[in-house]
Amino acid sequence: MKDEKLDLTFVDPHRRQIVAERIEAVQRFNRSPGRASAEREAAALGISAGRFYLIVKAWNTHRDASRLPGANRHRMDARVPDTIRDEIARLIASDPRIIPERVIEGVTAFANARGLDAPSGPTIADEVNRQRRGKLPMLEQNVNYVVDHCHLAIPVASIKGAMSVTLSGVIDVEAGAIMGTALTLEEPGVESTAGAISDAARAGRLSTGASILIDRPRTEEWSELITVLEEEGLAVMGDALEPDGFHHDRGILRKRGNGRLLRAVAGRYISGYRMAVRTRGSHSRPAAKPKAGSAPFELMAAERLVRSRLTEGTSDRPVSGFRHLVDELERIKPAHSRPVRQDGQGPA
Repeated sequence: MKDEKLDLTFVDPHRRQIVAERIEAVQRFNRSPGRASAEREAAALGISAGRFYLIVKAWNTHRDASRLPGANRHRMDARVPDTIRDEIARLIASDPRIIPERVIEGVTAFANARGLDAPSGPTIADEVNRQRRGKLPMLEQNVNYVVDHCHLAIPVASIKGAMSVTLSGVIDVEAGAIMGTALTLEEPGVESTAGAISDAARAGRLSTGASILIDRPRTEEWSELITVLEEEGLAVMGDALEPDGFHHDRGILRKRGNGRLLRAVAGRYISGYRMAVRTRGSHSRPAAKPKAGSAPFELMAAERLVRSRLTEGTSDRPVSGFRHLVDELERIKPAHSRPVRQDGQGPA
């Protein structure tokens, strides 16, 4: 079968050759099905037989190239011409808060006016994130660490089925790196914040006398966490918000919270799972479906995966005497370490 007979319009440009080769392999398999044939075609494509069967099923069911697994997986290392990269940098410099959609529009118009091929929208958005990575917006002066929270579309098992999670992270501002993490099936709170700080402290990535910015609700339980941190020599900064405001994307959180800082440091994906800004609290939580043939993660396994991708070797700061801090944080750290009520609404 020749490529021109395929409709690859809705397949990402950099995936079209791969998708065409996979469809040709499926058609050969359909003419001579069987395990040996599947293994032979899978080996030629460099994938497992199990994945090849998924491609066979998708093609035979839909006859639509864009519905094949991997047809629209934009590459994170797509090449961006220097001329386009410079234009992206100019647009960001002219408006540091410009959203990726406006950059895509500007770059597309720039390329069209000069007869250049504009990269795809996802490629431009990735370049925007690369250029912004490590540049943390709207932070007060002399902030050493900052806590931020985002949604992460990694499928985790719960009594309600597979769910995405909330990621709480501690960021080293100077290094532009994530030092500690915690996951929860609930919205961020004292428990997940304590868990992320405890993770950083256990690994020796905190320093006594440093400042940590934590925007948080004005409640008694949060005051207890702040007291624990201050007693261990950390200077706590950040805004104390009305409790209801902590779960909305407005005010100071719209400028420097709800996942914007985590995405500025780590990008939009962790092991292929999307990090999403908490624009509407729990209502903005993305769907999380397990990959074909896979089961949802257990929460602790997901946390280990995320930690291995984000925090290994992220700080050269000296190991500090935070044994007492870790012990104190253990009392209030992640809710998933305690029994969950049968209604799934929180710890028992």
